Amino acid sequence: MHLVTKILIVFAALFAVLLAALAISFSYNAQRLRESIDAERADKTAAVAALNEAQTAWQKEIANAKQASEQAVARVNAMQNDYSTIQNERSQLQAKVRTTELERDAYQNESKGKDARLDTLTKLTASLNEENAKLRSEFLRLSREGTEKDVRLADLESQNLVAIQNQRSLQEQMADMVAAANKASASTSNTRGGTEYTAGPLVTAKVTKITKAPSGEDLATISAGS
Repeated sequence: MHLVTKILIVFAALFAVLLAALAISFSYNAQRLRESIDAERADKTAAVAALNEAQTAWQKEIANAKQASEQAVARVNAMQNDYSTIQNERSQLQAKVRTTELERDAYQNESKGKDARLDTLTKLTASLNEENAKLRSEFLRLSREGTEKDVRLADLESQNLVAIQNQRSLQEQMADMVAAANKASASTSNTRGGTEYTAGPLVTAKVTKITKAPSGEDLATISAGS
């Protein structure tokens, strides 16, 4: 019985040493796992904060672009009103010119002795023609300005589309990041003692240009990948 007791004591000591080694290894692995989880949570918080800032900035840019577009539309409408007014004045002047020409012809047929009055009517006609030329020049200038405003408005609308596409891209990236983080958290909580897997690098891209396909659909050009 004395020898058996010694053997049992030796086995107990060896078992205690083995348990101590296992406890140390478990404690070290648990510490590493906690640090990894804390680091992933910090990265996730920073990424969400950066994404919120970017989304706020894009929303401000979209609001500014929309305001600029509305102002441009208002200016174009004002120019169109001015153009309509000038057209009406031009029509009235043309009617006056036609009336003056008819009166001139009537006076010429009525008497050749009314040269002075005819000269006056001729000067009036010349003045009206000069005014008509000025109005035509003003009309051409307003037409050029209207064309320039239309081009600017189209450019603002294109920028607005690009901003909307970039906002949608950021929202999709945020959703993917949140889903990946939730998946990683669930995987970590269910398999604490298993092998750890880390996600690849985050891929981000922006829509740089919106064009039209021959079929009429929108084509978006992004700044990353193919």
